[in-house]
Amino acid sequence: MRNEVDYKALGLRIKEVRQGKGMTQDFLAEAVGCNTSHISNIENNYTKPSLNVLLAIANTLQTSIDYLLSNQYQG
Repeated sequence: MRNEVDYKALGLRIKEVRQGKGMTQDFLAEAVGCNTSHISNIENNYTKPSLNVLLAIANTLQTSIDYLLSNQYQG
């Protein structure tokens, strides 16, 4: 059983949803309250988002943390 978050998959899902909604990294960063490079680093798996940042990203993207992590559930 895998009990660790796959941050690479998470970053790719965030990027996919963001682009699907026509949002730039700049827009998302401003809405979340961080800088653009932080969003880029999350999407490219150079850094891990805090739970607060992940929640802000999900809210801004009008999705859920569950959806962002959905490809990681083992059932």
